[in-house]
Amino acid sequence: MAELSKTELAIKENRSLFPKTVKSVSDGMGKTEMVLKVSKNKKLLENVTIGKYKDFPMVSLTLEERATCTKNCLVYDVCFGNNMPFATRYKVDSALLNQIEKDLDYYSTKYPNGFLVRLHVLGDFSSVDYVLFWERMLVEHPALHIFGYTDRWHNDALCAGIRDEIIRLRLKYGWRFAIRDSNNPDHNFTALNMDSEIAKTKLKNKELFICPEQLGKVNGCGDCGLCWTSKKAVGFITH
Repeated sequence: MAELSKTELAIKENRSLFPKTVKSVSDGMGKTEMVLKVSKNKKLLENVTIGKYKDFPMVSLTLEERATCTKNCLVYDVCFGNNMPFATRYKVDSALLNQIEKDLDYYSTKYPNGFLVRLHVLGDFSSVDYVLFWERMLVEHPALHIFGYTDRWHNDALCAGIRDEIIRLRLKYGWRFAIRDSNNPDHNFTALNMDSEIAKTKLKNKELFICPEQLGKVNGCGDCGLCWTSKKAVGFITH
């Protein structure tokens, strides 16, 4: 039998291709540093420059891809995390949640008018309890605003409870919890791969916009804001 490649092994074991970058706060990582960090990802930018969130700082959280994701994800095997060998990924445990609370206390004090968290640059909502944790954070931190994407919309045992709570939070908190479905063909508040026929149809029907950063129209998310203000689907060009 042929030996599995590193990528094939990571897929089989439901983990990141770069296990040495996966940290646990309980092991000491994060006790003296924030886990909600100003992103070094040039696409995000450090601040929002447009719209109702203008001047909000933007921070992000990165979890371990695959370990927190559902295999329903269309890019489970070819996750762009495969091309992020230097990103720190955090394990979801009580120590991480405690550190997130400390970080949010800091940002809420420093930016009482509002700040934006790009949730899950990698990874996804891993449990109902984890979703409910973020609801508690929204209640305790009125300045907190969240955006991101989730594949936990499928009607199966792996997603059902998590999906229902995400939907409830969207309805309850509106744009403060702007979590779009990933590649959900039956929902407009979704993010679609532009290779798909449904994305091309939605674009033709003016129900979708292509990510302006990918088209070179803006420098990054902070200069755009459509993902957390538009009810249209967003289309991403495969990269």
